[in-house]
Order: sequence, then structure tokens, then C-alpha cells
Amino acid sequence: MKILPSLYIFLGLASSLFALDAAGLAGVAAKFSDPSGDAQYAARAELNRMIDQATAPGVAESAAAIAAVVEILAKPETPAEAKKYLLRALARVGSAESVPAAIALFQGPDAMLQEEARQVLGSLNDPKAIAALTESIKSASSPQEQIALLDSLAHLRSTAAVPAIAAMITKPDAALALAAIDALGRIGGPEVIQGLGKLRSSTTLTEPIKLEIDRALLFAAKGEDKVARKIYQTTASPEVKLQAFLVLSQAGSAAEIIRDAMKSNDADLRLAALKRGLETNQAELLQGGLDRSTDPFSSSERLLILNHLPSLQPADAAAEIAIGALKSEDAEQRAAAISALGLLGGKAAFDALLPLLAEGEPTISRAVSQAIARINAPGADESLLAAIQGPAGPAKQLAIKAAASRSLPGVLPMLVNLIQGPEKDAAQEAMRSLYAIGGIDELKTLCAASQAATDAQVRSSLGSFCKRLASRLGTDEAKQLAESLKAD
Repeated sequence: MKILPSLYIFLGLASSLFALDAAGLAGVAAKFSDPSGDAQYAARAELNRMIDQATAPGVAESAAAIAAVVEILAKPETPAEAKKYLLRALARVGSAESVPAAIALFQGPDAMLQEEARQVLGSLNDPKAIAALTESIKSASSPQEQIALLDSLAHLRSTAAVPAIAAMITKPDAALALAAIDALGRIGGPEVIQGLGKLRSSTTLTEPIKLEIDRALLFAAKGEDKVARKIYQTTASPEVKLQAFLVLSQAGSAAEIIRDAMKSNDADLRLAALKRGLETNQAELLQGGLDRSTDPFSSSERLLILNHLPSLQPADAAAEIAIGALKSEDAEQRAAAISALGLLGGKAAFDALLPLLAEGEPTISRAVSQAIARINAPGADESLLAAIQGPAGPAKQLAIKAAASRSLPGVLPMLVNLIQGPEKDAAQEAMRSLYAIGGIDELKTLCAASQAATDAQVRSSLGSFCKRLASRLGTDEAKQLAESLKAD
């Protein structure tokens, strides 16, 4: 039971360790008078440590610590360099009580401290701080200073400052006007939207300024469809129209705006509309497939469609579009169609891909093998195994490739038998497939068959394949089997 009182005493002592009074702070601030770089660095580190500890969450004396900082800031004998870092501390931990001291330095003669004080005022959402920043816009000595003030007010999202900020838009300095527009967009709200909306029809503003007003309006209006729709319908800038579309396409009227944008002559807008339509599964955009006689898709649009087909519903319609794209002369589009069919699956996809295994282009052949390996098609495995056991011909060779790519149960013994069989084309295809998927058991069987063969040509062919398979497997056992063939 004596533990709790001891704990309270310890916590009280710990809290007092973090207490910060004006005298202690003044002592550290005085160290900034030493011009030595090392002394300055040490003073900064000590000052920051003291303030951070004294204002840490849970420290009871944090308000008193901030008051001590404010008191030292007000002393004329405090070195300017110390005041700089005291202001930076207030920008991190300051409160409303910090505002008067920050305003005093903000309005003082020292340019460095003015800027540091602006940072403090810009971090405190206090009416007095906002008023001081707003008033200074008019008296600032340069557009650069005005832009910095605009940034602070935008950060505070001060609606009270909107009239003063809006007045900067008509100033001759373009950078200042753009900064004012950006600040209003960040502040947002009905007053900003109304004001920027009126400025859109101004005859004195340049087109670049008007375009920035449109961008700011889109940002300020957020989900207000009416504003975005007006900009979409009236802007002369393809870029701004695209931005307005992106806002509208997230709204309830997305289907309507997507259909409208699909009619545009602007490639970027059409592509964005198509992408959004595919994301929202508006399959009617693809009526007639990719080979439409009117309003044909561009190459980039076709590729986008093919990449989205696996998530499009209904799956049968998506598969039909992909099957049609298999005839494309564009290699990238064909590859995308093959990949889509592999993900879509089904018997139609399987049947369309199977003949492509015979193509001589290695890239296409690999893509088809990978796609077929993924497909879950009813009855496909059984039909492949039946074809492997059926009569010789191209269908049998395709079945061997497909069955190997799917690693069907029971296919390895079939391949081994085919390699030893009389059908040369099937044997060659089986060798190629078994080389890719065969293991030590198949190697043992074929090595034994090679040694047992009475026909010299068969023995040589089997032996050569066994050595290649052993080399791929790379195990000691595989190497020993290959060595046994050399000794024969």
C-alpha cells in the first residue's frame, strides 16, 4: 500500500523536472550571443530540448512553459537568433496566448523575425492572428511577401480573409493573382464559390487566370455537381474539361457524363471516360465489340478495354470481345486479349486459345500457355487427355502442349509413353513438354528405356533427351543416371 504514495511523489518530481520558468529560459537564450558556431548549435539543441520536454503531452506546466517563451520573446535584450528559435518552437506548440507576442514581432522592423512570426500566426487558428495576417496583405512591401501571407491564410482556411484575398486576383502581378486563386480554392465555402463564379465572366482577366479560377472552383466546390457541370460545359481548356469530368464522373449522374465524354474528339477525355465506364461496369459502351464500324476505338482505348475485360460483366460478353481481339495485328492487344481470356475462363475462352498454341511466335505461345494453365473450363481436362490418346495430328500436338501447361494429373506417364511411341511428331512434342515439367521419376523411366532399346536410333534419341533433362534437373542422382548412359 506504500507503493502508490511513492509513485505520486515520483510523478510529481518528474513533472517538476520538465517545468520551464522564464529565468531558466533567459539563461539559455543568452547563450545565443556567442557567435561561435558550436555555441549556437549547443544553444539551439538545449533550447529545443527544454521547450519540447516542458510542453510534452501530459506535462501539467506546459501552459506556464509557453508563457515563459512569450515573456522572453518580449524582452529587448533577448538575442534575435534566440527569438528566431523561440518563434519556431511556438509554431509547434503555441496557443492563443502566443498571438500578441507573435504579432508584435510580425509587425516589428526585423525581416527575419517577421517571417518567423508569420509562421507562428499561420499555425494558430485565432481571430487576432487571422486579422493581423489579413491586414498585412495590403501593406506588404512585395508580391513575394503577399504570397507568403496568402499561403498562411489558406492554411488556416480563413473565410474572414476571403475579401482581402480576392482583391489580389486583379493585381498586375500574375504570380500573386495565381496564389490568391489557389488560396481561395483551398479555403472553399459558399462565399468563395460565389466570388470565383462571378470572376469567370470578367472581361478584364486573362485566359490563363480564368483557367486557374476554374481549377480553384473545382477544388473549392468539391461534390457540388452544378459548379463542375458548368465548367465542363463552358471551359475552353481540354485539361480543365478533363478535371471537371473527373469530378462529375464520381457523382450520381456518372453514366450520363461518361456517355457525353465518349463523344468528345479529345483523346485524353475519351480515354478517361472509357476508363471510368469500365470501372463502373457500363458494358453498353462496348456494344458491337472493338471492331465497330462507326466511332471506332483508338489503339490506346482498345488496350484499356482489354485490360479491364476480366472485371466486366457479363463475363460471356467480355469473353466474346476478347476472342474477337485475338485477330488483331497489334501484338500488345493480342497479348492483352489472351491474358483476359485466361482470367475470364470458361469453355469458349479455352477453345479460342487452344489453336494459338501452334503459333510460331514464342511470346504469343508463352502467353497462351500461361492463359490456358489458369482456365477452369468444364470438361477441358478430360478432352485434352482424350485427344492425347487419340489419333495423330495437329489436335493431338496441341493437346500435349495444353495438358503440360496445366500439369494435368496423369499427363506425365502419357508423355513418357508418347516419347517411346511410333508417332514422331507426337514424340517430339512430348519431349518438349516433358523437358519443361518432367522430374526424376520420368528420367529414370526414359533412361531405362534408352538402355533397353534395341534400335540404335531410338536408343540415341532417348539418350540425348535424358542427358538434357538430367542437365535441367541438376541433381546428383540425375547426373549419375546420365553418366550410366555414357557408360553403356
